[in-house]
Amino acid sequence: MKFSSKTFDKFENIFFEGSKNIPYENLLFSLVSVSWKYSFLDIYRCIEMLFPISYLQIFHKELKIADSLLKFSADVEKYMGWKPKEKDAVNKLINESPEEARKLLREIKKLFDGTEEGNCGDFVYKIRNSIVHFRPATQSINIEDNNWDMLIRASLYIVEYWYKQYDEQLTLR
Repeated sequence: MKFSSKTFDKFENIFFEGSKNIPYENLLFSLVSVSWKYSFLDIYRCIEMLFPISYLQIFHKELKIADSLLKFSADVEKYMGWKPKEKDAVNKLINESPEEARKLLREIKKLFDGTEEGNCGDFVYKIRNSIVHFRPATQSINIEDNNWDMLIRASLYIVEYWYKQYDEQLTLR
């Protein structure tokens, strides 16, 4: 497994200039992984942390809650049991992500589905499920190295963008 220079540069850029609240341990595990799919999965975990944040941000602001958005999100899940549907949350974040990320994802999606149409989040979620679930109905997806590299780079764009957007709101205070 070898990252392209573009992907490696994106890792480097995030390590040097990224938000202080990015789970850097996951990015480090991704960088040193021996398998593309587990490299992707560690970055996906960074995105996964943002799922409730993306839905609760406006609610948190309107209620003028003093606790951080991160703590509020944790409390909502803990006390109410609410969490967004993962597939919907992936789509929401990706649809509102930078064009660089969406362009890479559409390119990969076109190779697999024959079309760029449809939600890229559904496609990313399908890849994630093919890695983490071992059930007869969940097919394994074979992805070539250069496509894994593009998927990982797109995911890094998403992490970089959203953690910058939510930087101040992700502290636990």
